[in-house]
Amino acid sequence: MRRLVSSFALILLAGFLGGCASSSHPLVGSWRLVEYDGRPVEEEMVKIVTPTRFAFGREDGDGVWAGGGRVEVTRGVYTEIIEYHSKARLVGMVGDFSYALKDGRWIHQGIIAAPGGKVKVDEVWERIED
Repeated sequence: MRRLVSSFALILLAGFLGGCASSSHPLVGSWRLVEYDGRPVEEEMVKIVTPTRFAFGREDGDGVWAGGGRVEVTRGVYTEIIEYHSKARLVGMVGDFSYALKDGRWIHQGIIAAPGGKVKVDEVWERIED
């Protein structure tokens, strides 16, 4: 867990040094993944979203999985542009997702054109309160 925190802190720092715009959107904040593809999530995964940037991280049996980059939110579409990732082959990918907020949860669905084929993403994130 200590390795995850250290790695995630470095990634967050890199993401936030990229700057934040003055405009905001309802997804700004800290989030914890609670469901993937309709099932509860076992490993803890955290995502931080600013008005213009995002960063995420988790640790699993294969080590740390972390990344981030730019984010755009327009008319119900949340777009992630991956600029750095612990799996280098994922850098440059763009994901467009529909989103909805309900009872402090962010429902996040879409498809990413990943190396080796398309990946369906169906996630539910819960806001982490300070």
